[in-house]
Amino acid sequence: MSVLGSIFTALFLPKRSNELLLNGKGKTFMCLFLVLTLSFSMIFIVPTISAFNHFFDFVRNEVPHFLISSDGLVIEKPYVLNTSVFYLELNNRRNFTSAELQAYAGYPVVVICDASRITLMMFGEQARGHYLDIGSFSFSPQWILAEKDFLFSLCCITLFFMYVFFFVGILLAAVIYSVIGLIFNRLFRAALTFGEIYKLCLYAVFLPYILLGILALRSYLLFLSLGSCIALPLTLIMLGIYIFYMRTPNKPSEDNGGDDAEKPKVIRI
Repeated sequence: MSVLGSIFTALFLPKRSNELLLNGKGKTFMCLFLVLTLSFSMIFIVPTISAFNHFFDFVRNEVPHFLISSDGLVIEKPYVLNTSVFYLELNNRRNFTSAELQAYAGYPVVVICDASRITLMMFGEQARGHYLDIGSFSFSPQWILAEKDFLFSLCCITLFFMYVFFFVGILLAAVIYSVIGLIFNRLFRAALTFGEIYKLCLYAVFLPYILLGILALRSYLLFLSLGSCIALPLTLIMLGIYIFYMRTPNKPSEDNGGDDAEKPKVIRI
């Protein structure tokens, strides 16, 4: 079976899941690589590139001039950017106390630059630093636009390592799925080895992660809230379906003699 044929079978023809076991390790990993690359592109690469381009357009056209250096924050008037997942405030006319910062704990990412400090909050965890800690570095919209190529390269390197962890994470998760697959194997009397169940687990993630990619393209916030609720149950459902179609047929009972057993002769007197 070809690579594309194996992917199609794993997605749409679970009744032929026994044919997937005939694939070697190389073909199985090639199928997994193609599917996870497609899924990762939809979940991370496409949204990141889109956000990257929109970010530079926003900095170029919307963000007022400011300068952050060891001397502090220089800006004509306070600036606030408030979205559903990100809060940014540049305000050199006041100092925020720790108690006041807790009001922004509901945002996943918060960056506040006040008259004396820079505050970064991610998912409720807070870090604060003085402008003197910056040293000779200075930060401004002009610096962001000038370093666009460098920031893009840094973004690509980050995505590469994210993909490596993403791929390895699926391989490790398949070990856990395989342990649950042993329960399905006993329940359905499929007589599969642990290695065969592990291989089926790699194919079982195809449909969930393609659906996650489509969901991420439709609504990223919905993906963040429902992603983990979809991946695990659907993977186990697909694995259970694969193993179900490999179950061993029940053998005729010896007590009943089976359908083909010879019926006792009746002697009439």
